[in-house]
Amino acid sequence: MPGAFLTLIASSALRHALDQNGPRDPARLMAQVSQGIKQALGQHEPSANMQASNDGMDAVFFWFDTGSRTLTSAHAKMPLFILAPGQASVQTLDGERTGLGYVDTPTDMVWKNHTTVLDPKTLVCCSTDGLTDQIGGPKNIAFGKRRLRQAILGYHPCPPLKSHG
Repeated sequence: MPGAFLTLIASSALRHALDQNGPRDPARLMAQVSQGIKQALGQHEPSANMQASNDGMDAVFFWFDTGSRTLTSAHAKMPLFILAPGQASVQTLDGERTGLGYVDTPTDMVWKNHTTVLDPKTLVCCSTDGLTDQIGGPKNIAFGKRRLRQAILGYHPCPPLKSHG
């Protein structure tokens, strides 16, 4: 299935979940989006294992409370990378190893919220697996999480991008 079509399905499911619950519980939103994908693609029935479609997505949903400087995140096979000021290494926040909406994703799957208090000027990064799986370089191998963490370390002195929203 084309990724753009799956993105439209997930976006619609997320809009519906946000209307029902608001943005502060990423794990709950993730569960509802997964159910929405499964339902839209007919992957929620026991006979779904026999169907040709086994589409879904990896994702990280997060909410940042500016007052308490608390980041709440839920992860479906996708990490967050965090670099606090003065730290020499990048912290990796992994989550569940279950994607959203796939045939083998339980309909009642429960993702967990992870909470992290962030210091001012902390750099938070997430990326699609397209970056870490990108093949290249002199050895023609995947970029990987290790190189991504090194790249984040290399750019930390740079000021963050300003939002023009």
